[in-house]
Amino acid sequence: MKQKRNIMVALLMVASLQFVWAQTVTFHQKDGQNYEIEVSKLDSVTFVAANQVVAESHTVINGRDWVDLGLPSGTLWATCNVGASSPEQFGMVASDLTGEDVATANWGSNWQTPTFEQMLELLNFYNTSWGWAFINDVCGILVISRHNGRSIFLPGFILFGGSDGKGYYFSSTVEEITSDGTQYFRGIRLGEGDVVQFKKGITKGYIRPVRVKE
Repeated sequence: MKQKRNIMVALLMVASLQFVWAQTVTFHQKDGQNYEIEVSKLDSVTFVAANQVVAESHTVINGRDWVDLGLPSGTLWATCNVGASSPEQFGMVASDLTGEDVATANWGSNWQTPTFEQMLELLNFYNTSWGWAFINDVCGILVISRHNGRSIFLPGFILFGGSDGKGYYFSSTVEEITSDGTQYFRGIRLGEGDVVQFKKGITKGYIRPVRVKE
């Protein structure tokens, strides 16, 4: 709690000095490492209770939670990553995406890895609003639907520890197949106060499944 209070105080101090674009916020981790973000890249920071995201309207099928965000495509997003049991857990780090769909292989035939088009729809300004949020020391993106107010949380990195995936999320869309048969998949990266696309060269990341349309 003390460390969380320190973070909140630091953010309030930064808010009063927003005109100084060189200002940075430094998060001090328990393992001695620091994470620094420029103020100019921060829109907002929200602290969220661990049960707040799942407590909103959602549906459970075969033990898996999913949320209808009212997206135009009708895509239904899971509330947690493959290998995780709660929204703030990172889950399994996917490193080999060849062969069977990772989401399908781990969660069953009702689930699949989202396409890159579905990812872009999720983060489209006209469909959702999003900002940085914290759940149990995990920093990530809280995506809130502009259609019905429901939300999902995508963990990006942990302030007081570490994560192998570093906020990378894979889609099922293949960007490139190299001469040796290596496949690179498109996806998004959460980091440095922004969400950016990546096309190739990333070999580890997380999977946030979507429901297979019936």
